[in-house]
Amino acid sequence: MRRPPLVLLAVPALALARVLPAEGIGLGLRLGAATACLLIPGVLISRALRLRGFAPALAWSLGALLLALAITFGVHSSLWLTLAIMGAVTAVSLPFALREVPRDRVRGLGRRAGRIELAKVGIVATGIAFGIALWHVAVLDGDAFFHLARVRKLEVFGSLSLQDVGEFKDG
Repeated sequence: MRRPPLVLLAVPALALARVLPAEGIGLGLRLGAATACLLIPGVLISRALRLRGFAPALAWSLGALLLALAITFGVHSSLWLTLAIMGAVTAVSLPFALREVPRDRVRGLGRRAGRIELAKVGIVATGIAFGIALWHVAVLDGDAFFHLARVRKLEVFGSLSLQDVGEFKDG
């Protein structure tokens, strides 16, 4: 049995981030942990299929999310159903992702894998630093308040349905 992927630590990280205040660094940690939680199903599916790298994990995560949202909108349910479907996809793929696989059967492993990892870490760190630097630069003007109102609708997560988020009240 292989060791579990580190992305599974995103779940306790999200729980810890929820304890922090919902503004400033606490908000950034919440967003980062929630994004990592969204990637969990894709990471597990790509490991089960013996695919290495971020691209297959992202593609499988978005595919699982597409499936979950299509079912949710198809049955006119709330986002809790989407969360349950994503959890089910994760639970089903976990045992297959933890199977022991010989290294020569894993796609993407080469002689230069160690050197590339350092470059990836540098690119991710640069992207995070750039995001932090631009976080407070944004100014609300134009139709930003319209989009902000849409985000506020997402705050009613428990009762969110297609009828609740219509553009016009009562029609």
